[in-house]
Amino acid sequence: MRWTKSALPLKTEWEFFLRNRERLISKADGKFVLIKGRRLHGFHHCEWDAIDKGRRRFGNVPILVKRITRFDQPISIVTPFILSV
Repeated sequence: MRWTKSALPLKTEWEFFLRNRERLISKADGKFVLIKGRRLHGFHHCEWDAIDKGRRRFGNVPILVKRITRFDQPISIVTPFILSV
C-alpha cells in the first residue's frame, strides 16, 4: 500500500488492524474498534461512540475507528479542525 502524507499519521494503527483482523473478527464482528498506536482501546456498537471515547481519552490527535468486517469498506477519517475567528 502506498501511503499519502495525509494518511501517514494512521499507518501504525492501520497495520495493527490488519495484523489482528482475524482475532478482531472472532471477538467483535460488525462492531467498531478504537485503535491508538499499537493498542486496542475497546469495541463499540456505534462509530460516534468510539470517536467520542477516543477524543476524550487522547485529545485532538489521530485515532483509528474502524468497523470490524471480513471485507474492506470505505474508511471515515475525521479530522477536527479548530477555526478561530
